[in-house]
Amino acid sequence: MNLEQTLYPSCRVRAEEARGSATIITSRQTDGGHETYALTNHHVVAKNIVVKREYDPLVGKEVPRELKSLVEVDFPRYKGDRVLGFNSVQAEIVIYEKHQDIALLRFKDIASYPSAQPLPRGWESKLSMLQPLLCIGAALGEYPIGTMGLLSGMQIEIDNYEYWVGSHLSVFGSSGGGVFAEIDDSWYFVGIPSRIAVIPLGFSAQAITHMSYFIPPHRIHSWLDQTCYQYLYDPRFTKEQCDKMRESKRAEEMRKLLLSPMSDSEGEGIL
Repeated sequence: MNLEQTLYPSCRVRAEEARGSATIITSRQTDGGHETYALTNHHVVAKNIVVKREYDPLVGKEVPRELKSLVEVDFPRYKGDRVLGFNSVQAEIVIYEKHQDIALLRFKDIASYPSAQPLPRGWESKLSMLQPLLCIGAALGEYPIGTMGLLSGMQIEIDNYEYWVGSHLSVFGSSGGGVFAEIDDSWYFVGIPSRIAVIPLGFSAQAITHMSYFIPPHRIHSWLDQTCYQYLYDPRFTKEQCDKMRESKRAEEMRKLLLSPMSDSEGEGIL
């Protein structure tokens, strides 16, 4: 098992009213140090996001205002496979989407962190049913632990989005962590554990922990493309290219907002 590619990039997230997990997908060298990004679930950090409509005298109408508070990320310090302790770092919520249940975090730190290898685009065909999977997350708020299982289902639609299901154990706190698969002797980040099956039992419910639904790799790719952060997984793009595309997209959305009639609806996944 390659600890550097699986366990080391996994971390615990402490949000406003939730505990969950995240996986570091890149820690890139910049002029001012390293820039580190991690993926998690929207529902893990949802209470740290508030969107209000407030009157803007400049545009003469009410517009959405977004307030995002920082989350705390606990990063285990390892010696081999032994946990020596935790370092904590604050992270900002860069972008999110409620319906797809994805959020991107950026560490407010310039140090280098170990990062997972996101599955390259087009490699989904290398994954097959009953392939072994490793799921790592901060289950029940503990430091990240791993469980093994098999890829048990694909093309499962939940709330109009595709999920895959694995037989690895997943419980409260695992949300936002990482699902990994071994391909050609390397371990790749292939999904975000997000849901588990639940069956009603009288006035309570029973969690089926060996039916873990996760966001598959092509959905992660598409979401990062749509939000102009594809450089985080695709070496064909640079940060500068993506920044320009994002600014252009933001300007177009602002133009549409200014031309649109007043609405009581709130925005989702604001860039």
